[in-house]
Amino acid sequence: MNRVLANLWAKTSKEGAAGWHPLSLHMLDVAASADAILAREPESTRKRIGAVLGLEWQEARAWILLVVACHDLGKACPGFQCKWENMTGMDSGRSPNTEINHAFVSQVALSELLQEMEWPEELADLVSDAVGCHHGERASPNALNNLAGDRRAIGRDPWAEARRGLFEAVLDIVKPATIPAKQTLNGPDFMLLSGLTSFADWIGSNEDWFPFGNGEWGQVWS
Repeated sequence: MNRVLANLWAKTSKEGAAGWHPLSLHMLDVAASADAILAREPESTRKRIGAVLGLEWQEARAWILLVVACHDLGKACPGFQCKWENMTGMDSGRSPNTEINHAFVSQVALSELLQEMEWPEELADLVSDAVGCHHGERASPNALNNLAGDRRAIGRDPWAEARRGLFEAVLDIVKPATIPAKQTLNGPDFMLLSGLTSFADWIGSNEDWFPFGNGEWGQVWS
């Protein structure tokens, strides 16, 4: 993993110290939490989660972990990174929009990336929507349209490439093999995936269980 991706932060110390947790590690923390949650559930739950994508659980598992990990993919944008300190070296522009909802950026970016993986467009949109509302707020169509053109918030091409790099890093770990068979999500499917993401994020954000990464963490990716 290159130093640009390594220097994207997800969380900072609440005590005012210089501590911070890498975005890539937080994404994996939350994916691992989702995996642990489902491992403790009865087989019927895993079967039901797999059916969200029209797959058997073993085929769906990698995709589910990937999309849950990407719940915070949108933190890789100047609007979020400049809330604290942009350590990436990428141009954040003169006045980045730090009021941006990073989860909506996650939604837009993830849908595009899943479609590039040959997912059906509607399924990619709705899965990304379910993951993107993990803080309890769902983006309106107008909000998404406005976001797509807000370079102050989402950044220019290097930022899009950083989001792609994070996506591909997780993809390389989970290695999904079978394209989902579903074309869309129904209401219960949507709520199930959204609930799993929210629960996993709540667990994966516990600093006692997932302490901040240190300066040497990037060696893991070499």
